[in-house]
Amino acid sequence: MDLKGSGSRGLEEADAMYKEGLSRVGMTRGLLGTSRGKSEQGCQLLTKAANLYKLNQQYHRAADAFCECAKVQQRMDTGADACGSLASAANCYILSNEPQLALKCHQKAASIWLDRGRVAMAAKQYLQSGEVSQLKLKDEKGALDNYKKALELYEAEGQPAAAGRAREKVATLQMDTCDFMSAKDNFELLGMTAKDHRLLHFGASDHLFKASLCALAIDHIHATLLLQQYSEQHVEFGRSRQYAFVAELIDAVKEDSMEKFDLSVRNYGLYSTSHPWMFKVLQRIRESLPSVCGWSELEGSVPIENQNSPSKSNQFLTNMINRGTSLKAFYLQHTKHSATKTNSANSTSSSGNKNLSHSVKLSDLKVGRSFSNSSSNFVGGASSNSYDDYYDDELNPFSDNYRDASDEELDLR
Repeated sequence: MDLKGSGSRGLEEADAMYKEGLSRVGMTRGLLGTSRGKSEQGCQLLTKAANLYKLNQQYHRAADAFCECAKVQQRMDTGADACGSLASAANCYILSNEPQLALKCHQKAASIWLDRGRVAMAAKQYLQSGEVSQLKLKDEKGALDNYKKALELYEAEGQPAAAGRAREKVATLQMDTCDFMSAKDNFELLGMTAKDHRLLHFGASDHLFKASLCALAIDHIHATLLLQQYSEQHVEFGRSRQYAFVAELIDAVKEDSMEKFDLSVRNYGLYSTSHPWMFKVLQRIRESLPSVCGWSELEGSVPIENQNSPSKSNQFLTNMINRGTSLKAFYLQHTKHSATKTNSANSTSSSGNKNLSHSVKLSDLKVGRSFSNSSSNFVGGASSNSYDDYYDDELNPFSDNYRDASDEELDLR
């Protein structure tokens, strides 16, 4: 039977095949069980009708026909054919702009493959489900769950290449959602696994490059240590342009130089391909620069006042916390010192400053930047005014007594 039809004639033939297929499928279940011959004839008619619907761009009706065919094939215990029909139905639902129905088809196919012990095929369906959730439904959480299921199944099946592709999708999605710590761990695992693999070692430098950028988005001290570690464990990465680019970015962050940062990004973009994920990570790193987020080391490590943005004083705390610094430990150390001072007022001048100088060293805080000389009263106690003269527990963002305050009250002098 010729499937090539045009206009109303093609739709009429498809409708006739669809009805005849449903009638034959309905006649298969009788008192004596299922007639396999009639079921196969009904599936053939439903498949022909679905293909004819596709030729006439009736994608929703074609998907429905494929789904009916999959139900019959599942009753006939032909799981592979049923999964193929469900995959075709999912593609038609995507074309008809119904991604939710396509997601259900992929998940149904994955469950059928798992019941039949075809773990790798089920993982493939989970990957396709994740792509539908991420690209069509914009459901990042659902996409991440499907990618993780595919990763677990590929690892259980012992397929490192397929598992690496699934892990890369997980890490990239985590990077897009600003979960840089988890993304760094996954990219690092990918790079360390690929560098010793006979076929996958060509992509090891790219994975380590992404891990270094994620680490830099968290904290530049941690990124410096990881960059040195990666270059020692994988010599090719230490010789690559990607390594030099990350090193330049780290130097720009240390020097708080926005011009140097932008120049490094511009020079790297001239010789290398830029990706959407890279722009997001680089923007995150750039926003964490002290001169951008409102933290100035040249003015006594105090927030820069800006009348145009009244919430600037709180924004610098958010950026510093997101970078993984020990600002919380800094506040808690001084809070503990303040409580000790109230219990022993006579020993504050001698032992209090000594304890403070030993417990709140900048090397222990690991903030990554040295405080200026104008803020020496925070650490050394050399000035006549100690930190406790300015400290207010209500202005501590990590305290239970923290409250929203005005710009005047947030002045840390």
